[in-house]
Amino acid sequence: MRTNRLADLIGSAIVDASGRRVGHVVEVAVDPDDDFALTALIVGTTGWLDRLDIHRALPKRTRRHERPRIPWTDVERIDGLTIHLKTDESEAPAT
Repeated sequence: MRTNRLADLIGSAIVDASGRRVGHVVEVAVDPDDDFALTALIVGTTGWLDRLDIHRALPKRTRRHERPRIPWTDVERIDGLTIHLKTDESEAPAT
C-alpha cells in the first residue's frame, strides 16, 4: 500500500472521471474522533472562502459555482500530483 503525506495533497489537481479539471486542493478535512482520518478535500477559491467562513457573507451572484468540499470516499486514485475522482463532477452531489 502506498502512503501519501497530507502535505503532498495540498496543491494537487483534481480531475473527475471524464478527465475534466475540478480544481486544486487548498486544505484537507480530518476527523479527530477517528484517529484523524482524512474525510474531505477542500477545493479552490470557494473552499478558501468556506474555510474562512466568508463564503456565506458574499452575495449569491458573486459566489462561484464549484463544490468546495469533496468527500475522501469520492477519490478513486492518486497519480503523482493528480487526484482522480470516481464520478464525473456533474454527477456529484453539492456539498
